[in-house]
Amino acid sequence: MRCLVKNLAMFGMGIYIYAGEDLPDTEVVVAPKTQPSAVNLKKEEVLPDLKKGTENWDKVVAYVTANKELGIEKIGAQLTRKYKISPALKKEIAKLITEA
Repeated sequence: MRCLVKNLAMFGMGIYIYAGEDLPDTEVVVAPKTQPSAVNLKKEEVLPDLKKGTENWDKVVAYVTANKELGIEKIGAQLTRKYKISPALKKEIAKLITEA
């Protein structure tokens, strides 16, 4: 039995056993808290509400009418990155896209 332990210790396996220790002493290393990424920072930003009759609404209407060919999914994704949009305004935007 001692021979087995001695051979394990020679090759770096079980050195703590050969030294007479029961369990190896391992230090728990806590990883430092990482800085939030740019994506996380954008999620924490407060988006402005899109309201009808404002300058932003006029810009959105101009964007939607100029880019109808992109489709409602792409236009909606672009707008939700920049504004909080109520369900009623989403319906208005969908009407603008489907109008001929």
